[in-house]
Amino acid sequence: NSSVDEPNSQVGLSIDELSQLASEVGIDPKQITRAASEIEINSLRNEHNFWGGPFSYKNQIMVEGELTVGQWEEMLFLIRHYFKSKGKVTTRGSTFEWASSWDTSNSAQVTARRNSGKTNISMNWHGPLTALPFYIPVPIVGIASLLLASGFLELSSIPGIALTLLATGLTFFAGRWKLKKHLNTLFKKFRHMLTELEIIA
Repeated sequence: NSSVDEPNSQVGLSIDELSQLASEVGIDPKQITRAASEIEINSLRNEHNFWGGPFSYKNQIMVEGELTVGQWEEMLFLIRHYFKSKGKVTTRGSTFEWASSWDTSNSAQVTARRNSGKTNISMNWHGPLTALPFYIPVPIVGIASLLLASGFLELSSIPGIALTLLATGLTFFAGRWKLKKHLNTLFKKFRHMLTELEIIA
């Protein structure tokens, strides 16, 4: 948890170190491994809000060894492939960073920090406009169903409003379902990218 809360800090203990400490105080090391697996599984689950979000993603990994310039160049090729953008690359001392261009609708950032023989690789993505294409049909269907109910079907106010609400609601929930599916696929892609970056490092 400390490594997630403090991006600049190192991971305090590895699973092996925790298992060793557990055995010294009479705790089965297998319980440590199982608990760590449960934490990892829970961290991969995305809690969706009313609009189908979250519209941001944040994750990081710690690898042994300090990243070399050659490895970073290899990572850049992979990052640009995933985000389909050349982006902006900066190097500051022991930190390498790639950030999406200012003119993109969604912002993304990948940072690799070298420190004391280890490298922390973090990724942030923020896409508040991701939902827009999925919800554009909602007001269109609402207006069209209202016109249909009043003009062509000649329904009175209550049945006409009911038809409009039904059509609009169904369109909203269909868009929300598609959006959730899209985000789940996107976050799965991000996790896969981090795994590939870890292999390179």
